Amino acid sequence: MRNRTRVLLAVGVCLTVFGLVFGQLPILAQADPSPHAHIPPPSPDGPVGLIGRRSLDLDGRLHLLGLGDTARPLVLVFLDTACPISTRYAPYLNELFRQADAAQLDFYGVISAPQVTPQDARQFRDQYQLRYPLLFDSSGDLALALRPQVVPEVFVIDPSDRLVYRGRIDAWFTYDNSVANSDNPHSPPERIRWGWQSTDEMCEFYLTAVTDDPRDERRLAAAERASWRRSAEVRKR
Repeated sequence: MRNRTRVLLAVGVCLTVFGLVFGQLPILAQADPSPHAHIPPPSPDGPVGLIGRRSLDLDGRLHLLGLGDTARPLVLVFLDTACPISTRYAPYLNELFRQADAAQLDFYGVISAPQVTPQDARQFRDQYQLRYPLLFDSSGDLALALRPQVVPEVFVIDPSDRLVYRGRIDAWFTYDNSVANSDNPHSPPERIRWGWQSTDEMCEFYLTAVTDDPRDERRLAAAERASWRRSAEVRKR
């Protein structure tokens, strides 16, 4: 599989990992501003200077980012120990890490908030039982290279050191069928089912992927057909 296709898979990992990207996805609360949000983001056209960079994790272990036997896609997730969305997603990222590792992607969490101490970061890691390496960006070098605007924010860098994705971890949509929802068309609330009407529970998510190998295009088409079959089964319930 060529590098370009591997990068598309890397983006898929960050958007909810492979099989879920074609289906319904459980809107995020507004993410907290990053301490580096005032700095303009990097250009997507040039190298970001991260593949092969040395970085230390919370235990002092040295990592060569994006390097195994060869260069490979690099995934960095900027987190903040005081951000409620970061704390909510931290355990979920364990599963993303597992799948990214199986797909031979380099995956790291990053703590770069200047007010966070190493002790705070270790407590955060231990409290949420994080299994992926957590880089402590005390110098702010990683943040200056990528300039995250909010936390959490995901960055995917391809093996040629170019930024190919930045943004949310995933997209969650919820249907608020409670009394507290002033826009609820049913008062009192009624049981709802999946359907095509505006009062039904529904959400559609579309992802466009481009491959440079016809075999991968066929695999994507097969995954799309399988997704529609699953949707049809849900409608029958």
